[in-house]
Amino acid sequence: MTVMQAIGWVAWGGVVFLALSFTYGLRRSIRRGAGFTWATAMQALFFTVLSIAFFVATLSKLHLFWLAPLVFLGSIYVCVSGVPILTPILLALTGFYLRVVSIGTGMHLARPQDDRQAIAESKKPPLN
Repeated sequence: MTVMQAIGWVAWGGVVFLALSFTYGLRRSIRRGAGFTWATAMQALFFTVLSIAFFVATLSKLHLFWLAPLVFLGSIYVCVSGVPILTPILLALTGFYLRVVSIGTGMHLARPQDDRQAIAESKKPPLN
């Protein structure tokens, strides 16, 4: 094993740690009923996908040094900006991931569309 391969494995270990810690934090928040942000859930999903993909594939793990920050910031951008075609697809995948993560917590998850509707209704001015 070369030094560069060892550095790649350390980077992969860091991404695995991020995937596990974000997923555990989501599960704990769901169990407590404290709520979560969809960006954090999407980051957990992407870190998990990166961990599995780079473990299975023969790609250089050094690519994680640019992919992990891209995933971190990209998921925030996608959730906040609402990219027309991409956001609904990624939120649906994230919702599926959350349903898998929340198995055994006894909590029901609302869909992102329900959250947006509730936010829109809360911003309406009160009727006099």
